Amino acid sequence: MSSSGDPALLASGTTVAKEAHVDRSRAGFDGYAVGLASTHRRLVSSLAKQRRRLSTAAGDVVFCADDRDPEALRRLLAWKSAQYDASGWRNPLTDTGVVELAHRIAGTTSAGFGGRVSTLRAGGTLIAAELHLYSTSVCAGGSPRTTARSRPIRRACCS
Repeated sequence: MSSSGDPALLASGTTVAKEAHVDRSRAGFDGYAVGLASTHRRLVSSLAKQRRRLSTAAGDVVFCADDRDPEALRRLLAWKSAQYDASGWRNPLTDTGVVELAHRIAGTTSAGFGGRVSTLRAGGTLIAAELHLYSTSVCAGGSPRTTARSRPIRRACCS
């Protein structure tokens, strides 16, 4: 396999939570990585290039699929709120009930339903986060939020 299609590049130099909810092939993370590398070579190559660029600019890159740090969710909600404010759309995050619901969902870890906050950190700094809802049959995520510093790499790392 060429270096651009090497599934090891997905995790090479990047700490990845392999217990992540990445099980499309039922072969776990390694099966997912191999399948992704074989069907989406350009994507894998682009991700590896962006990871190297980010690592050079900001330090070690760490992705966590289920980050239980409460500060990560608070930062995500603050970034999302700022996005709503900047866009002129009504900001649902001004409603304390919506914020409380996001915290309750993120804190739920039952087998049938729950929430996960996925994070990307570079040099120890949180640069992107996304809240996912999951059930026994569905894993759905919202729009990832990133810092202004990481926006040039947002599509490669978080979309």
